[in-house]
Amino acid sequence: MRVLFFAAAMIFALAPFARAEEMTYFSEPVYQQLNPDDPPPMQDMADLANDGDVRAQYILGNLYAKGQGGLPKDEKLARHWFGQSAALGYFPSFIRLAALAKRRDDKIEALMWYTLASDNMDGEWRKHAKDEIAELTKDKKLTSDEKDQLRKQINVWKSASRDAQRAEAAREKERAKEPVKAQDPAQNKKAQDPAQNVKAQDKDSPQKPSQQETHKS
Repeated sequence: MRVLFFAAAMIFALAPFARAEEMTYFSEPVYQQLNPDDPPPMQDMADLANDGDVRAQYILGNLYAKGQGGLPKDEKLARHWFGQSAALGYFPSFIRLAALAKRRDDKIEALMWYTLASDNMDGEWRKHAKDEIAELTKDKKLTSDEKDQLRKQINVWKSASRDAQRAEAAREKERAKEPVKAQDPAQNKKAQDPAQNVKAQDKDSPQKPSQQETHKS
């Protein structure tokens, strides 16, 4: 059942992306806990995401971006999970992060994600990224300072991504050494909301460098 749910969620999350930033998504009702023993929505997905599953991270980002699956619409959490997924090498997250930046009118960040997508993806994904870069720069070309800022942000992100992938590889080795434990059903009932794990993970997640950081480089 869990496998079927995951497959259905992936199909939904990877629906056609063209002009996604221009689409309007209607949020679904947010889950309301009626029984204190009931787990939060999407707990299985959150468990996978917290274990480093990049597809689960992408799906959580998608659900938070749209306010679906019983989760509230929350751009900060959407960016967090897309960022986690992108840092660990799941390139479709570049497109979603770029679209979110474009909606905020953050031209440099949008160009950063679209450039990373263009450099790392193939086929329609790459074409879409290149088309968006052309669209963002057709009316006003980047100044030399903006180009320098863009290069620095990309380099900072690449460095942070390498660190995140090394850290995840080390965690994976440690997990492989651990003996398999029988799952306690009672612990499923006490599962935490996936949003509560974000603060602890933000320290390892590559984020957009601040203006101060980019000028230091």
